[in-house]
Amino acid sequence: MNIATMQSNTRSGTGTRSKARMEDVPVFVVYPGPMWGWAVACRGGTQSHTFTDKNLAINYAKSWAEANRPSVVRVETPEGRIEAQWEYAPFSGSRVVG
Repeated sequence: MNIATMQSNTRSGTGTRSKARMEDVPVFVVYPGPMWGWAVACRGGTQSHTFTDKNLAINYAKSWAEANRPSVVRVETPEGRIEAQWEYAPFSGSRVVG
């Protein structure tokens, strides 16, 4: 997958994130980099981050998704097939800090 492909899959519609449909949530995709390593990009975004190690890329994507709930992390093969996927549900209720 490349950035042009990612840009063609932009999110559509409006609405609150708490009632978002699956196609409205950010999808963070981990895929083999264009030249080497593994890349992470948000579907519909314009930038990607490249890592030398697949596990580093997955952990980065998971952290990014955790901070942007609801969201999805998807690992894709060089052929574009989904190898693994994690879904992060919205935060529920009030959170007590401190």
